[in-house]
This record gives sequence, structure tokens and C-alpha cells, in this order.
Amino acid sequence: MIFIRDVTNSDNSVILDTEIKCYENPWTEVELLACKSKNIYLRVACVGGILRHSAQAGHAAFQIAGNTVKILRLCVRLNWRRQRVGSALIDHINEFAKRINKKRLQTVIRESEDARQLVACNFLKVQGFRANGILHPEGTEEEFYIFQRRVK
Repeated sequence: MIFIRDVTNSDNSVILDTEIKCYENPWTEVELLACKSKNIYLRVACVGGILRHSAQAGHAAFQIAGNTVKILRLCVRLNWRRQRVGSALIDHINEFAKRINKKRLQTVIRESEDARQLVACNFLKVQGFRANGILHPEGTEEEFYIFQRRVK
């Protein structure tokens, strides 16, 4: 059973460990703590029957921007992949967006030769997201693919 809850301070070490294992540019503790004061919603996906005995399987960070809910982070621990944890987080964010009458979910994926980016792009496509643009941050040579889908 997968359930989603708000992040607590006791989750920070597991979130940071997951970030290191899943992202080329993981969040630092300072960045994670800053999210808590910037109107960014942080959720943890847990697997298990009893809350205090459950295992943290993944996390998501998202914020509201106009008619869109922007997914800033969506990360699943390696041992919980392909067990619907990522889908449960997307479903949770979708239901959140629906409750507050938002129209779209959006996220960006950094262009990279890292295989993790390909896995992320494929996951988003399975979840109904479509690439609909490229973002070029000013002053960098980086590219980010913009993925969006309508709230269902």
C-alpha cells in the first residue's frame, strides 16, 4: 500500500540520500530547507501498512504558478522503482491540482546524456505528459525539455 504524506524534518536525511542517488544535481540540505519556506509543497510516498513502520519510497516537490502546478522534483528510491510509487506521486499531485482548479501539470527535464534523464522522459510519457518546448536559461548553454499534461 502506498500513501502520500507531508514531509517532516525526520524525512530530510532519506530525501537527501535519494536525491544523491537519483539526480545529477541533487538538492543540498540548505536547498531542501529553503523549499519549506517558499510556498513549495513537499510530499513523501511511503510503502507499508502502519505509518510509523512504513518505508519512505520517494518524494515530490511542487508549486503553484498561475493555472499550472509545476513539479520541481519527483524522485523514487531505487529499490521501489516499477512499483507504482512515481505514479502514486503524480496521481497525488493531479488530485491536488484538481482540488484547487488548476489546468496543467508541468515539469522540466535537463538535457543530458545521463541515462536517468531518458528513464525520466519515458516515465513522464507513460503518465500522459508531452514534451512541448525547450527552455534555454539565460547565461547558460543548458537546455531543458518542458513536459506538460492536462489535469485529469
